[in-house]
Amino acid sequence: MKDSHRNIVWISIILILALGLRIHYFQGWGLGDDANYFSAIHTIDWLGRVPLEESGYYYRVSFWAPLLILHKTIGLSEPAFVSPILFADMVTIGLVFLVGTTLGGRRVGLLSSILLAVSPFDVAFGTSFSIDHIQSMFFCITILAYLHWVRGENAWRNGSIICISILGAYFVTPKGLMIIPILVIIGGFNASRKIGHIKEHVILFVVIGCLLASTMIADYMLTGDFVGYFSGEKKMTMKIPLNWRTLTEYPSIMFTDKPFGVRLFGLHFWILIPFMAYSMTSYRRVKRIFPLLAWFWAILGFTWLFPPHAVLDGFDLNSFYTFQNFRYLGPLLPPSCILIAFWTCKLTRGRDLMFIILALSIASVSLYHTTLTAGFASDAQSDQRYARQFLREHDAEHIYCDLAMKMGVERLVYHFEHPQKTVEIKPGMRLKEIKEGIVITGGSRNPFYGCNECIYIMGDRKPPEHWTLIAHLPKKKADYRPEDLRIWRVD
Repeated sequence: MKDSHRNIVWISIILILALGLRIHYFQGWGLGDDANYFSAIHTIDWLGRVPLEESGYYYRVSFWAPLLILHKTIGLSEPAFVSPILFADMVTIGLVFLVGTTLGGRRVGLLSSILLAVSPFDVAFGTSFSIDHIQSMFFCITILAYLHWVRGENAWRNGSIICISILGAYFVTPKGLMIIPILVIIGGFNASRKIGHIKEHVILFVVIGCLLASTMIADYMLTGDFVGYFSGEKKMTMKIPLNWRTLTEYPSIMFTDKPFGVRLFGLHFWILIPFMAYSMTSYRRVKRIFPLLAWFWAILGFTWLFPPHAVLDGFDLNSFYTFQNFRYLGPLLPPSCILIAFWTCKLTRGRDLMFIILALSIASVSLYHTTLTAGFASDAQSDQRYARQFLREHDAEHIYCDLAMKMGVERLVYHFEHPQKTVEIKPGMRLKEIKEGIVITGGSRNPFYGCNECIYIMGDRKPPEHWTLIAHLPKKKADYRPEDLRIWRVD
């Protein structure tokens, strides 16, 4: 069997296993911006245009274009809603194989793709609407195309791919622009080693700059604001002060089980530390994997210390620093998986048994944490999914539930066709005054964004006499599930 055919077989097996893991731990609807993304698609469809002046969401073409196509063709069910993320995740695993193979050979590519395939974070959020997966995909495309471009391989084609993928990343969120300084750093390093021509690098970056300038001109023509995209993002961004707590938030998420009680990344970054330290102990080693080092450290630095969301706020430390979302760390996984795989392979060269033991150990640790993290996330979303499916089969004039449940029911069950149908249960609301309809109490909510304090808990209280229990979903009690989900009919 030819090497190319063997590669296709292996990566196909890895992708099938990765897909199976993600479907088994399906998370679906429930992240913080899901309601806004879903609403944006319906607004575009309803208006027949893209209202850029309203919000930065409408600039994010890379997310809403595939969703709009799905909405027009098959409708936005929950699986359809998250399918672009799952697709991007699968493509990223394949791209990590190609980047790893380009830098270190087939064994490096295969191990790095396996590590990403079983990553707790990637499995848990590969079936949620985490747009950072789309951004990771574009970053990988850019790096892969650059590695071939700098070698003079199909320069025109790979240069075009670089430009298009940078625009793709930019129109996911403005954070996508951080791929440009990554290329500048790698390009500068390569130029110092006389890899590629400085003139060609300058031309590439000039073309990229012209493309971005053209988007700003188009922005001005459509909205009257050259930086309308950033202006729209500022309206949506939570600003927090820069202090010790905010500076330690990301390290806590990367290395501990704070703040959610599970390790979102397992022991991945702990395992990375010795490999990273080994990489940086000599110039010769740095030289071998410099693209990976630049890729990883630039993303971490920009995400942690210089969030592009707030770039227009100047350097006022009381308003400059933005909300640290754990999802923003997702793009660190491709370069770190490849780096771990690279040195695992190089340090065990000629010792196949040692390689197998080390590779299986690292992958097994990740897989163990995947069962905890992804299982936790999937279980927390399951009660809302059960309630929505129940409501598709049992109708009522009004549905009474908490805000998180209400947003999902309005969008995924009724698709905004009955805006007055769902009623939020607010603190102090006297449920015995409800005369008719369906009431939803208890159940689990998203542990990352869900408002657990908003859940109406029956506890030991007796329901009013005119309430009839029509559904009960008994499950293990947890912080995100204060009591079992119960659905009542009131008449």
